Amino acid sequence: MDLDTPPEPPDPGASASSRKRQGEDTNVYAAKKTITDPTQVNPSVQSLYIHPSFTEGAKSYSDDDNGPFIVQVSREVEDPSSGASLRAINFGQFLHKHKIGSIIHDGVKNIGRNKITVEFTSAQAANNFLVSPVLKLCKYRAIIPTYNITRMGLVKGVPVDWSMDELVDSLELPPGCGEVLKSRRLNRKSVTEGVITWVPTQSVVLTFRGQMLPAKVYSYHTSLPVETYKLPTIQCQNCCRFGHIKTICRSKPRCYRCAQPHTGDSCLVIKELSTCLHCSGSHFATDKDCPEFSRQQSIKMVMSQNNKSYIEASSQFPPVRRSYAEITKEMFTPTNVTSTKTSYRQTVFRSPRPRAPLAKGYDKKAVQTIVGDYSSSLPNGCALNNNVENPPSQDRKKEKIQLPRKMSLKNLPEKPEILSQDWTFSVYVPNVGPKEKVVITGSTAELGEWNYKKCVILDYMEEKGIWTRNLVIPNTCDVFYRYAICLINEENNDIIVRKWETHIHPRVIKENILEPGTDIFGEYDGKQKICRGWLTSQTLVQFKFMNSPLKLKSRLGGRLMNIKVTPVQLSFGTEPHVEDSSLSTDTMDVEVPMGVYVEVATLDDDPAICHLQPQEQFGREYKQDGVLLVNVFAPNPKGLAYLIDFYSYSTRASIEDPPCHIGYTYVLPNMFKPSEGNLELPVTCNVKHRPLGTVNFEYLIVCPMEDSLCKLDVSYTKHWDPTWTGLEVGHRGLGASFKTKEGNAIRENTIASLKKAAASGADMLEFDVQLSKDMIPVIYHDFHVCISMKRKKEVDFTEMLELPVKDLTLEHLQKLKVYHLVEGRNHEILFFDEDLEEHQPFPTLEEALKALDEHVGFNIELKWTMEMEDGTFELNNPFDMNTYVDKVLEVVLKNAGQRRIVLSCFNPDICTMVRNKQNKYPVMFLTVGVTEKYQPYRDPRCLSIPAAVQNAISSDILGIVAHTEDLLRDPTQVKLAKDAGLVLFCWGDDNNDKNTIMKLKEMGLHAVIYDKLDQYITKEVKESIFLMEARESQRDIMRMAALDALPLSDASSSTHTMGDSATRPFLDLSVRHKVGVPSTVTSLESLASTIEIRDEPVDKKLKRNRDLIMSIDKESQVKEQRGTFKGLFPAGDASKGSPKKSRVNDL
Repeated sequence: MDLDTPPEPPDPGASASSRKRQGEDTNVYAAKKTITDPTQVNPSVQSLYIHPSFTEGAKSYSDDDNGPFIVQVSREVEDPSSGASLRAINFGQFLHKHKIGSIIHDGVKNIGRNKITVEFTSAQAANNFLVSPVLKLCKYRAIIPTYNITRMGLVKGVPVDWSMDELVDSLELPPGCGEVLKSRRLNRKSVTEGVITWVPTQSVVLTFRGQMLPAKVYSYHTSLPVETYKLPTIQCQNCCRFGHIKTICRSKPRCYRCAQPHTGDSCLVIKELSTCLHCSGSHFATDKDCPEFSRQQSIKMVMSQNNKSYIEASSQFPPVRRSYAEITKEMFTPTNVTSTKTSYRQTVFRSPRPRAPLAKGYDKKAVQTIVGDYSSSLPNGCALNNNVENPPSQDRKKEKIQLPRKMSLKNLPEKPEILSQDWTFSVYVPNVGPKEKVVITGSTAELGEWNYKKCVILDYMEEKGIWTRNLVIPNTCDVFYRYAICLINEENNDIIVRKWETHIHPRVIKENILEPGTDIFGEYDGKQKICRGWLTSQTLVQFKFMNSPLKLKSRLGGRLMNIKVTPVQLSFGTEPHVEDSSLSTDTMDVEVPMGVYVEVATLDDDPAICHLQPQEQFGREYKQDGVLLVNVFAPNPKGLAYLIDFYSYSTRASIEDPPCHIGYTYVLPNMFKPSEGNLELPVTCNVKHRPLGTVNFEYLIVCPMEDSLCKLDVSYTKHWDPTWTGLEVGHRGLGASFKTKEGNAIRENTIASLKKAAASGADMLEFDVQLSKDMIPVIYHDFHVCISMKRKKEVDFTEMLELPVKDLTLEHLQKLKVYHLVEGRNHEILFFDEDLEEHQPFPTLEEALKALDEHVGFNIELKWTMEMEDGTFELNNPFDMNTYVDKVLEVVLKNAGQRRIVLSCFNPDICTMVRNKQNKYPVMFLTVGVTEKYQPYRDPRCLSIPAAVQNAISSDILGIVAHTEDLLRDPTQVKLAKDAGLVLFCWGDDNNDKNTIMKLKEMGLHAVIYDKLDQYITKEVKESIFLMEARESQRDIMRMAALDALPLSDASSSTHTMGDSATRPFLDLSVRHKVGVPSTVTSLESLASTIEIRDEPVDKKLKRNRDLIMSIDKESQVKEQRGTFKGLFPAGDASKGSPKKSRVNDL
């Protein structure tokens, strides 16, 4: 057999049945009915035409394939006398008769009409079977399905101007990977002024020979990650079926609104009254929530992940079948037309017609027979209520016949309403670890009410490859739920959440959905959202290798080293058998305790190693002047020691040789301080056990919060709405007060300043949070304050004493006369309004959360000390880092409500802590970058924007807050951050200019933090974007209420009116003016005035909910006290700042 000859496609002139026998997909056959030259059609049709089963390339298995080794057999002629019947049992007998072996148990299966698959134990056996003369003699046709010997991968980041030939020629493939058989660039549909064009993207689909899909390929010394190509779910816009598109559809049109035989564009049925063509649910047939769409997605996912055919994949997801009771409820009454053209229903339930008097008098026996028939119970439970009087006498003059009364229905007792039902939850989850379990949680008590401790564990069905569980759920309301992957400690039932679904809107089982389907983990509503878990019962121990940590002997000093950290279980009192990897080349892994896992990340431009990944056999290479982070997650860190191994490649080693084990060191748990620190340990030679040098590293210990405040109902950790761009953030409220002589008139970081900024239209408010001595989070910027004191003998002399904020209780801070550092050093009091409650400094974080409008977002900066380049600290002897973060997060999680909150810090370790301690709010890394204004920090992660981007990726946080000076110096860094998928804010003195703010918005920044927001704000409508969104959400609720109140005819006629105003107009001011959106009024009454309701006014049903933000006229409240403080202190020399100041006085 010629392996270089491409397989011939099915004969275009063959019939449909013969095409199916030749293995052609039905959808492709439908497409090829109207396509003569596939290269002449648009790219969308091309992508459909180039089906995986038509990939050119190998026709046999290679020696590198790992299986399964499947051969498909079909009949060449449908003549029964041509050979054995193609049934599995008979064909197995045929194979045994001809001594064809090496077949696995249960390896012969029927997959269709006259079609069988045979699975062999080796590639050689399958290839020999293909060329067996017995098959040709008995007129059998044997082939290998192409999806068994090829793999399709998606490569991103390929320049658009590259041709496919140029890309394939430049590729270098890893060992064991087959050659590239086909390449195809994906195109994106673009509609401009009604003209559809196809724009090439940077994503390319590559088809590889063999059964292994490489993790990455190399082009021009650059690695390109390879992802599994997910086959798209295609739906026709003409007939609403799946698998083809409108341009090649030959079916009659079906309405996606009402499922009737007409086009959907001409239908006026609204969504609330629609009927799905696939499941008969009350939604459009094109709705992504439709069970059939989810089923098709599941099928495509299994085809992509497991390389199966459509028939094999669809067998795991049977179509949803409606019950008989459900169908009969929606059926019309059968006509059953008789000779009198009366239906069966009308015949049974019609009123009896009066009978005429008999000619020969009254026939008592006949009348009683008829009445008895009518009085008997009917099969449907109804009965005729008849009352027949005694018949009259035979005298015709006095003859009176009492006719039967009209038929009526018997009042049967009502059946009790069913309040719950059985529901089978099924989900396909790829890549589940050996000790991991798939769990489900949801909004009902049966699903744990979003509590991770009450999650329901699903059972794994190996034959179907899905996780499933049958539960009882209520059927009188919508049920919301999510899936998660957890580790469960069977000894103490502790649950460790590894991954979970984080769509903003969870999965939902509508009240009208009666049949379950199979979900795909992380795939919902056309989006994939999976996030890492947080610390529930485990502890994170992070090893940080940076600032040249290794100091070895000169012969080893210039060599690159791999560093590996292995947790080792400590056992006292016994001598356990431990396989020490330091005594070998690490061919055997040390047994890791339950729940312990290690992840590594290297801060590098290559995103493939910047993300946290499981540690490899020989660890991760440490690059000179780089940063290597090793995270160890352990339920019981006090019972673990850590073995640090060092590997290096010999100068004589080949590519296939493993690295040599150079040395090792141990870290014992009693060496650690509570939260952070650094260690310098000796490195011992692996062979002679002599010192080779030292290793110096820093560590961070992140403990879980004591109170379980985190749930699985919602997460914003990686969520940022695409419409949230150019947000305006008030710096310390209305602005800094002590930086310049023209400081703001209202004191910074006070409730008054925050309220004034909110009333001026701020989208978010930025402020700093510290802890008082009694562990209460307070809002204040500087680490130190000044208090006045008097000397013993000089009563009239007062001097200022500088103290840390952390050394004063909340009562001291709020009741003592406390001054800002600038006031104390210059001996000049700048503010005299502290007798006003909202103008007092040191408000608590809880007060701010409760006093400010919930529609104004908060950017809470966690104020923490940093080590400067010269080795000094901004604040000495701070609180324990875990305690500080826990206290702040506790207040936020308990009092934030629905407020949008972003947590940020200059310290990258604080960002790591906040990200791992909670699962609800996003975290952003503040960075100074390259600047001449401030002293640099010692931590290399803080020295530049690229380093900050790499740290944000490795920490799995939302984004960074960059220094505007650095961004204006090199604007390309904006694209660097956004290409990495990060959200970008900016801060700095350069922002205090209206033109600069507009320029930063044009550069694409998501938010700008600046002073004097009431003067520099660039909005025309001065209100928070989140308030506008809340108003639009209220509009939608009112539209639904109005729609329910309207008659059916009115609802149909007003469909277009309501649909046109349902868009989100808050980003386009011109659209806002067109729809008549008020600028600052937030009450529901004003919203009701914009909606036409014909039956009765809705404003009578609505409660007033008006939140009037009173403007702060400080000039009328503050007493004229300026100058009265002068003279209290002797003229002291104001401290002269150095040319480079600390960042502590700015953000």
